[in-house]
Amino acid sequence: MLRLPRILLVAAGLLLIGAAIGLADMLRGDREILYILIPQELYVSLALPLLAIPLLIACVISTVTAWKRRAWTLGTRLHYTAATLALLGVLWIFNYWNLLGYRFG
Repeated sequence: MLRLPRILLVAAGLLLIGAAIGLADMLRGDREILYILIPQELYVSLALPLLAIPLLIACVISTVTAWKRRAWTLGTRLHYTAATLALLGVLWIFNYWNLLGYRFG
């Protein structure tokens, strides 16, 4: 029972890390091109957090289910809850900086 929630958590984390790395890599290069056109890398980097949202919803559901059923050990539940909250915090930061979705203008 523990394998699928971990896979969901890791996948969501990798998507959010990939988005952050993609955005940092894009800004590391020639920033003046952003005034002329929107690079394809920006579209990909902004799509990754959107793909992480359904995975994070499944992680929240898994967390609530694990606490209700006492399915795992206390340490495992606390660790999974902390990791889920951390990823939700990263998603909130993406939203705060308008990096969640395509908000050009």
